[in-house]
Amino acid sequence: MLALLMWMKAVFWLPIRLAEGSYPMLLVMKFMWLGRISRPDLMVAINVCAGHITKWTVNDDKRMTRLAGYVAATLDHCSIMRIHDKPSDLRLSLYADADFGSAPDMKSTSGYLLALEGPQSFALILWCSKRQRAVSRSTTKAEFVSLSTSLFTEAVPLFEICQQLITPEIVLTYYEDNQAVLAIIARGFSSKLRHLSKFHKINVASTCEAFNEPDINAEYIETLKQRADVLTKSLGVSAWDSALKLLHIVSLKT
Repeated sequence: MLALLMWMKAVFWLPIRLAEGSYPMLLVMKFMWLGRISRPDLMVAINVCAGHITKWTVNDDKRMTRLAGYVAATLDHCSIMRIHDKPSDLRLSLYADADFGSAPDMKSTSGYLLALEGPQSFALILWCSKRQRAVSRSTTKAEFVSLSTSLFTEAVPLFEICQQLITPEIVLTYYEDNQAVLAIIARGFSSKLRHLSKFHKINVASTCEAFNEPDINAEYIETLKQRADVLTKSLGVSAWDSALKLLHIVSLKT
């Protein structure tokens, strides 16, 4: 009888749930749980599927199938974390990036991650990939919004915890691959970003002021070394292996 009930549930209940749109939501949430706890390389694909929950189509079934196939093929992949340095040699690193209007509604996607790094250390702590609340008018504006959001939402609170638990001398380093954003931070203001306070709820002056602190600094990094790039957009096959290496995601079989 139990076997019969399970068969009826698989045959009859599943199509009904698919028609109602609940079953795709369950699948997306399962993958989102996986992406948030251990697999940052899944976040962009999950966000695309999550944005279609209320308008699910056959193309979304294909996307979900490809995502499931990728997860099945990389079950042995995980992020390797190593701390081999003294507390005084460690730093809290913030990598923040954004694409420019790649979504159908022209809104940009912010991506950022926080990691504990040192000469021989790397530990990925948290990451996020999220659609911005308003349309940005340039790549510089999109990346500044990503910086401000990640800095005050995650980086500064975690930085204070690290100062108490690890060492008071630890520093927070922000890595940016856009020279214009670094120039705005150095100047402390930009007239072209005055509208961010209304549409993005971002205060440019307070963001720049944070970098006046002696233990918070900003540095330039090449785009090919930007760890948060994989959290902002879909990457090509040729760039995927490099993106995984930047996140220290490797196969345990190798």
